[in-house]
Amino acid sequence: MHTEHQTLLHQILNFAEESGYRSFSIGKFCKFHRHHGNKKKIEKVIKFLCSQNQLIQLGDGRFISSKKMDEIKARISDHIKSNGGLTIQESKVILGQGRNRGIPILDYLDTIGITTRVGNIRVLREDVEGF
Repeated sequence: MHTEHQTLLHQILNFAEESGYRSFSIGKFCKFHRHHGNKKKIEKVIKFLCSQNQLIQLGDGRFISSKKMDEIKARISDHIKSNGGLTIQESKVILGQGRNRGIPILDYLDTIGITTRVGNIRVLREDVEGF
């Protein structure tokens, strides 16, 4: 891989890791690293990282580190096992962010089959009859 791409790759992975449970947009990364003219290159590297399962693209077009998503899965699964379900309010505490950023993460967990929404709560999919 080209040196410039390797540099971008490392910057993006570091940025994703430092963002923690907060998803980020390409624009936010560009602004933080002052890469305003390289948006197409950055999109290409981010797509590559997604294809390598190092980043996850959420339904709102934002991205999150796969490592952080694994931590989120574990924390949410533990919470649901202990409490029988997860509300949006409880997810705010676990994720450390409001509903606008939290819901795409919860929707992703629904999409990959970890959780499912039942009314206003999320439960583990394996706990739902018929799954």
